[in-house]
Amino acid sequence: MIGALVRLLLLGILLGGVAGLGLLRTRLGTPITLAGGALLLCGLFAGKVASFARLPRLTGYLLVGVLVGPYVLRFIPKEGVAGLDLVRGLAVSLIALAAGTELELGLIRRVGTRAAVLGGAICGLVFVTVFGLLL
Repeated sequence: MIGALVRLLLLGILLGGVAGLGLLRTRLGTPITLAGGALLLCGLFAGKVASFARLPRLTGYLLVGVLVGPYVLRFIPKEGVAGLDLVRGLAVSLIALAAGTELELGLIRRVGTRAAVLGGAICGLVFVTVFGLLL
């Protein structure tokens, strides 16, 4: 429990450092690689904290991304997000890879058939509904 609190404190310190880098960037032109490295460290620590809370590490990564994005804490401005298409594609790939590592094969074997049938039924229902509305 104390380890999780220490990691949470370190995450807060790192986020404060990222905020400081944002201020420096506006005044001195801080390199984007330095800010990016700090954000990666924040994501790493958030993943560790999430795993101690018995959540997938992916949850911590996504929460840091949402926090530092242009809509919550605004460390990354909206204009800055527009130029990150390549990084966004890479991030989605890494998120899918991380989600794949969290899968439990035993659970998939137990509920896989039912999930596939239910998913197919939902897709069929959506297709029929949309096709019917377009006619």
